[in-house]
Order: sequence, then C-alpha cells, then structure tokens
Amino acid sequence: DLFAHLQRLSLIFHSRRPLGDTIERVTSDSYCVSTLVTDALIPAIQALVMLAAMFVVMLALAWVCRYWDPLAIAPGDRTNDGIED
Repeated sequence: DLFAHLQRLSLIFHSRRPLGDTIERVTSDSYCVSTLVTDALIPAIQALVMLAAMFVVMLALAWVCRYWDPLAIAPGDRTNDGIED
C-alpha cells in the first residue's frame, strides 16, 4: 500500500522534500502507471490472444482442407456411371 509506505518514511525524508513534492509525484506516477496499463499492456494482451485464436483457426482449416475432399462427394463426379466395361 502506497500510503502506508509514505507513513513509514522518516521525518527527515519528508523535511528534505519541497512542500507538495511527494503528493505531486504520487499523483503523476499513478497516472503514468494507469496510462501504461490502459494504452500499452491491455492492447498487447488482446493482440496476443487474437494471434493465438487466428493460429488455432488456421490449423483447424488446414486440417479440414487436408482430410475432407469436397470433390469426392460432389454429385455427378462419378467415374463409373453404372456402365461396366
């Protein structure tokens, strides 16, 4: 907890800092972390999940195209029309 950490710091630490410096740093740093998570980390995770999903779909389509031949079951695609040689 950030507030508890600031409370544990010595009085000498607080007396050496200019008035409002600690509050300004806490406010700006927390905003920077929030911006980093919102604008960089979440889109990166979404991109990785999308990449993994596309990989799975491509593997599934490759499997279907390899083992299922739609021309083999198409009507009229018979080599023997009932006439035997």
